[in-house]
Amino acid sequence: MTFSYSWAIWLCVPLWVVGFAWWLRIQRKRAISYSDERLLASPPKWMIYLWRTGIAAAFCAGIFAIIACARPLGSVTESRLYEEMHRGCLVMDISLSMNTVEDVVTQETRIQVVVKSAKEFAQKRKGDQLCMVPFETGVRLALAVAPTTDTIAFNQALDNLITHVEGNTAMGDGMFFAFSMLLGDILERNERLNISRLQKEIAEVKGGRTEGLAYIDDLVSRNGALTDTFILVLTDGEYNTGIVDPLALLSVLKRFGLKTYILGVGKDFAANERLVSLVKQTGGDVLYAHDANDTPQFLEAINRLQKRKILTEVTRKQIELAPMAMGIALGCALFFLCIWAVLRGGAVFGLFRPKSVPFGTNGLGAPGPRVIQVRRTW
Repeated sequence: MTFSYSWAIWLCVPLWVVGFAWWLRIQRKRAISYSDERLLASPPKWMIYLWRTGIAAAFCAGIFAIIACARPLGSVTESRLYEEMHRGCLVMDISLSMNTVEDVVTQETRIQVVVKSAKEFAQKRKGDQLCMVPFETGVRLALAVAPTTDTIAFNQALDNLITHVEGNTAMGDGMFFAFSMLLGDILERNERLNISRLQKEIAEVKGGRTEGLAYIDDLVSRNGALTDTFILVLTDGEYNTGIVDPLALLSVLKRFGLKTYILGVGKDFAANERLVSLVKQTGGDVLYAHDANDTPQFLEAINRLQKRKILTEVTRKQIELAPMAMGIALGCALFFLCIWAVLRGGAVFGLFRPKSVPFGTNGLGAPGPRVIQVRRTW
């Protein structure tokens, strides 16, 4: 506990102690000035203890009033457990082959199964910032979703993909725009991502050599690392068109620690060794769901791999204790006044009346001042 005006404690408490002791001494002198204890009826012991308790309450009232004036401040520690937030992007293949019927009974196509599984995956990643990039011959930016924590809006955007299936498989372009979205999400509000420069630097990556990434290096160093960030590609075939080479892009993602997962859907999916090797070097993996209906199981496996940490946030807050101290002071003062009103001179119960004293005597049968005040000192 700290005090805003600590000098009030050092100055006023000693003055109050000295003043209170002086007041008690004066009360004692006044009590015996014109009194003789032999003239008094002895009060009950509980009454004596009650009065002493009132005196103690009066003393405490003054102490707490001084503390309240010094404005005491207390600190409260609060701890909160929360899951670490990840950023991720679902890269959805909406090429024409995704219209293949996978379940003869239900007549569900690959895209329908994948969309349903992706919605379940997004539901399990509540609290994460997710974005979505659909691709076919090119990227369908009109159907894309910027990073958001709104699971409902995200799932509605996934549903829209079912009616927009066409074209070939430009997986590299989809992954590139996913990387752009995640990179742009860490930038300051007044800074814009230079897409053409970003694309140019990635195009210059040859044979896995990533030395010429000055622009990306500068962005990441100024705005923070891309840790706890992942890209999940759901596709039914290898890339066969597009501007961006996914192998070059994977080399860049590996350098910046951005995990990449590729889930191949359908029995026709096959990935070359170089692609699989680069994906695993990013910390991710290539999974094969030869039966599209097994997609939810593989997405659950990816969900477990991309595990979120449980973090603890500890905060300290200062609270004003002056109202509480003043409340205690007023309570003690009220208690003292109640005791004083009841016991003062025995006015209520008539317990402190002197014996019958002849006029002009001191009560002992000898001439002297008459008893004016009779009070026992406690």
